[in-house]
Amino acid sequence: MVGEGVEWEWVWEEVMDHGSMIIGVTGGKGGTGKSTFAVNISSLLSRKYRVKLIDADVECPNDHILFSKELKNEVRERIFIPSFNYQKCIKCSLCQKNCSENAIVMFKNGYPFLLPNLCSSCKTCYIVCPTKAIESGSKFIGSTFITEINENLTLVTGMLDPGQERSYPMVLRTLDRANEIKSEITIIDTSAGTGNHVAASLMDAEIVFAVTEETPLGLHDLEMIERLIEKMDKMYYVIVNRHGISDINIKEKVLGKIPYDERIAESYYRGIPAVEMFKNTDIENYFLEPLMEVGIWQR
Repeated sequence: MVGEGVEWEWVWEEVMDHGSMIIGVTGGKGGTGKSTFAVNISSLLSRKYRVKLIDADVECPNDHILFSKELKNEVRERIFIPSFNYQKCIKCSLCQKNCSENAIVMFKNGYPFLLPNLCSSCKTCYIVCPTKAIESGSKFIGSTFITEINENLTLVTGMLDPGQERSYPMVLRTLDRANEIKSEITIIDTSAGTGNHVAASLMDAEIVFAVTEETPLGLHDLEMIERLIEKMDKMYYVIVNRHGISDINIKEKVLGKIPYDERIAESYYRGIPAVEMFKNTDIENYFLEPLMEVGIWQR
């Protein structure tokens, strides 16, 4: 079950000393099965612990679909955007010079102008303005939801509005909303990719599962997400999904291999976690064994 290169430094009891644990589930490439893995380990762990699953894939959240649940308790989320008071502006251009997103341009007359879709809501311009000519404005960017899956499992979902170009602020709002829910274990299902939206999702994770597949693109994107995780100094292990679909053999830091199995595909389209649809079978063990290997689950 366990591949080469796994370092056994994980001590579950030490992490649980502060009463909770945060697990990140990511993968780099889209479609590798990270949501499938996140949903199934969440369902498993909710048999023993209070679990919070955060769907931080705000551009295309689908964890609720895999549970056959409608999203509940919507809150519209807004972010800061600068509003310029030209009567106070002295045309110093400090706001434009300090905007890392290049969201502020200068008119020919020297006044600043905002490109709102590029603004990340960092407030740097607001802070550096010497005359307080930048005031607090806001705009809606999406919605967050809190949905009860079962008595021990709560799903927190972020959903970016169509047309919004930046997912990072919505990820932060989703994580903030999740703070309303107390849990013993938090599982964060990230977006695909390796951008700042993924890094933000993994910031507080104590262990990360990188889900991949045995394809050239899967291997390429695994290397990219590994570089990000290592740069963030996170403990991580690799989960190979749909094992056996090619001759590619991923070995380093592999903690679990989930074979290609039509029963998992069936559970997916029926909207029932595989560990519930095929309880006490080999399917359940595919998701249970990695948790046992790192000590999160003990029989």
